[in-house]
Amino acid sequence: MHSSIYQNWISNTSTSRRNVFDFISMNGSIHSFTKADIISFHENPFYKNLVDDYVLVDYPDFLLKIFRTTELISYVETSESSKLKKSLFTFLLKDYTLYLDLLLELFLVSPMLISSFVFELDFLSIKDSRFCKFLNINSYVQYFLSHYEEFDNPLILNILNDYQKLQAVFENLSFSSSFFDILKSLEHSKHYSHLFSLYKNKLYAIFYQIPEEAFQEYFVLSLILEDLLNLEQLKFSDLQFLTSGAFCSVFRFRNYVFKVGRLHSFFNIPPCSSFLYPMVRKQIKELNLYFEISCFCDTTNISLEDVYKLYKETRQNGVIWLDPKEQNVGRLLDFNYPFFVNPSTIGYLGNDIPLKKVKDLVIIDLDFLVLEKDYIFTELDTFIDMRQHLFYETRYQRELKK
Repeated sequence: MHSSIYQNWISNTSTSRRNVFDFISMNGSIHSFTKADIISFHENPFYKNLVDDYVLVDYPDFLLKIFRTTELISYVETSESSKLKKSLFTFLLKDYTLYLDLLLELFLVSPMLISSFVFELDFLSIKDSRFCKFLNINSYVQYFLSHYEEFDNPLILNILNDYQKLQAVFENLSFSSSFFDILKSLEHSKHYSHLFSLYKNKLYAIFYQIPEEAFQEYFVLSLILEDLLNLEQLKFSDLQFLTSGAFCSVFRFRNYVFKVGRLHSFFNIPPCSSFLYPMVRKQIKELNLYFEISCFCDTTNISLEDVYKLYKETRQNGVIWLDPKEQNVGRLLDFNYPFFVNPSTIGYLGNDIPLKKVKDLVIIDLDFLVLEKDYIFTELDTFIDMRQHLFYETRYQRELKK
């Protein structure tokens, strides 16, 4: 068997794990490799991925040069590098008429890559019917979810105009930060209205992050959602995902914020004008569901001094704010609407409070508030960084002593 300087180096220095790039630069270029060198690298656990991912990935034509077809197929099948496979497939597809048979064999041994080349497979299936076997509905769905923003993409347009493929997209939707962006892109289809009606309960359940069958038992949740949408003259797809916190995800409905998440603990606290009082704040234990609806506030340009001002107000009212930070403060864009606290509304002891006006600062996240007399280091402390609280509490105590 041929033995080269590369094979000798692998056998003599593999334990030191010397940088393969340095070695190549000292001994020529990629083209100084032999087939035996490549195989030796491929059989070495350390160098296998290194050479595939960072050397050969830039020279897919080199593999065609040194390997016969059966050898190349075997190499690709045993390679763990998706980078190398994508590079090789992309190279072959540039001259697909010459490599049709090789491409077919490589797709057969690399099923995980099919979703990355659905567009190309869609085209190849016109040229050669053997490629149709790769084009199942799931391939189209995965392609759409990865390229939904590309409205000028012929394959995206093909999916949007094919009822069966678009229905499969609806079937596979799940909650993510891009959920509403994906839904917005589906509106480009003539089938959207019908499919939205068909899957409305599923989509609403995704929004509330609860099982669809459980959502159907609490139909009032859909009425709450639709009332807000009608109030703001919005469609469901117009919702904006803002952020996710320790307990819930936050969405914007133009002038309102909707928080949805799992059950979490609250301490009963007295009313305080520093709070942004929500219109709805409910927990449904059977669904492990918490949701809150409040007015949208301006959260830009909040300073540390703004945070401390609110921290001091709450402390003077006998409440300790455990999570004081800029992200949890906003300026009112509208009057902080007065409303009667429903007995089932959690976390409040009364409603007789002075309310702040437009542009006034308020605390917009009311999860980590506790009465001073009730405060101990509880399990709640494990969910937040207490350094911010200690920073403001130290300043507050220092001012008290003056």
